[in-house]
Amino acid sequence: MKKSPIKEPKTMSSAPQKDKRQNVEIKKSAVCSAHPYIFLFVFAKIGILSFGGPAAQISLMHHYLVDKMKWLTEKQFLNGLSFCMLLPGPEAMQLATYVGWRLYGIWGGLIAGLLFVLPGAAIILVLASFYVFYGTAPLVTLLFSGVKAAVIMIVLAALIKLSKKALLYKWQWLVVLFA
Repeated sequence: MKKSPIKEPKTMSSAPQKDKRQNVEIKKSAVCSAHPYIFLFVFAKIGILSFGGPAAQISLMHHYLVDKMKWLTEKQFLNGLSFCMLLPGPEAMQLATYVGWRLYGIWGGLIAGLLFVLPGAAIILVLASFYVFYGTAPLVTLLFSGVKAAVIMIVLAALIKLSKKALLYKWQWLVVLFA
């Protein structure tokens, strides 16, 4: 039997370790069990499909990373999202970078961040170029109006889905409603 030339990712020990400075036990996060090519494919897909603003992008990441691939638990995802919301800048981009870092270290964070940004930037460049040359045509105007409506519905669906998972108590819903 011939050995596969593809190496499996190393797994880190989940045994708690002592931090000598603070005398606290630290549990290392598990390395992603998926093959690196699957990691690349998933983040490229998220990058291509993520449009409609941060709520839709975060919902899409939740769908793939928590529900579908099960690389993160619900609590890990929400903790990462909370952490990224504290930082200045785009939280969806930071969340993608954070998840990549959590799964595959520094290179995983860099690759996940790039794959989150570059496909969307390329798609916007193509659409903007198309709009510059053909934007006044009636059919193109109707097409872009349909895209606007679809994006609004995607954002609303993402907000509702994420709210149901993040807002657990009635008082939290009241704060959101009156904010």
